[in-house]
This record gives sequence, C-alpha cells and structure tokens, in this order.
Amino acid sequence: MPLTASETAFLAVYAYEYMRIEPGPANRKLKKKGFVYTDLTYLLDAYIGANGLEISMVPDDQGNLVEVEGFGRYDANPIDPPWPDRETAQSRNAELLAEREIKQSETSVA
Repeated sequence: MPLTASETAFLAVYAYEYMRIEPGPANRKLKKKGFVYTDLTYLLDAYIGANGLEISMVPDDQGNLVEVEGFGRYDANPIDPPWPDRETAQSRNAELLAEREIKQSETSVA
C-alpha cells in the first residue's frame, strides 16, 4: 500500500531532519507523542524510495534562503504526525516491511 498524502507530507519534513541528524519540529512532534525513530523505519524508507533526492530552500545563519539537496524538505511548521499513536505507526510500519519483503523475495526468485 503506498504512503498516504498526509504520511508523505509529514515524512518529507521528518526525512529532512533525520538525514541531517538535526532534531527539528517534526522530530519534536513525534517525541511529544512518545514515538521513537524505529517506529517509522520502513515508512521513511518508503518515502525516500518514492521521492529520492529533493531540493529545498533553507534559511542560512543570516536568514538568507539557500538551495540544499537532500532527502525530504525543510519546513519550520510541519503538519502533525498522521498516526494517532505509536501503535498505529508501528502497525503501518510493519505493513510496509511486509510489502518490502515480498518485493525482495519476488526479485530474488526472478
């Protein structure tokens, strides 16, 4: 099952922060709900697989916008996580892991 629009929107910001090891607003929203990064491992993998590298406009130290290439995009005010709780995110994460394993087994047989 592909990512939903709200998953994609949130994961875009989370991927940006995650790949730079910079806790930001998306990360803080997850922590506030009790999430840990492993709850979203395969969701994040699905996001990166579907979107690849992106160009984002990010403020530098002087407040000037500069182009940055990376995974996801910068957003100082991301939407709230689309999963109401950790269990829902973990369940969705497990769905994507199962899909990934099926695809891998199909390509290893072919």
